[in-house]
Amino acid sequence: MLFLSLLSLKVLVRNVPPDPDESVGELVEHFFLVNHPEHYLSSQMHHSLKNGMEKTVKELVKILKEKSLPITGSDDIKAIASISAGNDEFIGSLIAETINKIGPDGIISIESSSSSETSVIVEEGMKVISSADKEYDLILDERLQQGYDLIRY
Repeated sequence: MLFLSLLSLKVLVRNVPPDPDESVGELVEHFFLVNHPEHYLSSQMHHSLKNGMEKTVKELVKILKEKSLPITGSDDIKAIASISAGNDEFIGSLIAETINKIGPDGIISIESSSSSETSVIVEEGMKVISSADKEYDLILDERLQQGYDLIRY
């Protein structure tokens, strides 16, 4: 049985230059092809790797749930947003005020502007049916639309 240390994966991710055309699966496959060619074709390696990754994910989720704290108010939201904005308290307070306006289930989109002023535009009526794989749904919708356009003409 092959056991993969987290240090090896950490080194793999740190040393591989980012390439938008490669998936994480391709990076892991390349790692094993280069470093462990004797195990690469072994189906047992694939199963043990998959099982190890699933166990690691479950353990990480458990640890994160244990260490997580509930967000209790706008001060917590402001602190989190400020940290996410590179310790910019103005942006953090702006995001906290916006979340208080739209509620916890609202959608916030932050965009760059050519003007020097900062503004918040609140639009009502947007609803997210499912946030999971939203990006892929949009891509799929575009491909379906292209397919319908080809069929129509």
